[in-house]
Amino acid sequence: MTILIFYYIPLNLSLLISLDKTPFLYLVFIIAFSTDTFAYLTGSKFGRIKLLESVSPKKSVEGFIGGILGCLICSIFYLIYFNLNLSILSVIFIVLASVMCQIGDLFASKIKRLTGIKDYSNLLPGHGGIMDRIDSIIFIIPLIYSLLNIVNNL
Repeated sequence: MTILIFYYIPLNLSLLISLDKTPFLYLVFIIAFSTDTFAYLTGSKFGRIKLLESVSPKKSVEGFIGGILGCLICSIFYLIYFNLNLSILSVIFIVLASVMCQIGDLFASKIKRLTGIKDYSNLLPGHGGIMDRIDSIIFIIPLIYSLLNIVNNL
């Protein structure tokens, strides 16, 4: 697990450099933050069915779906506002990125459970540390990087 962390964090974060000075850099953060926010809001309000209780007891299927829908709406507005390629392919990538965002969050939660820690650090009290803020971002960077390359080659 330790060796994996030394690869998956730096490798995926290094792809952010390729997104620099493109609107796709901001899309990474819009997808991550809107997915997290809408999953939390939807799950808090409507969450009944547990997603993976052994990994993250507060996450629900309703929150998972709400995160995807909220992310899709925010991302479509972003693409329209910046006159970026809004196609079915873009929508598919956004939905996949939102799903990966939530998988990244669950992956980090599983690592914390396996290692027996509650928070990655005390730097951001109540937020689980820096890794809890970027765990979902790390998983979606490769998808947005791929979308940028596809859009540039069209």
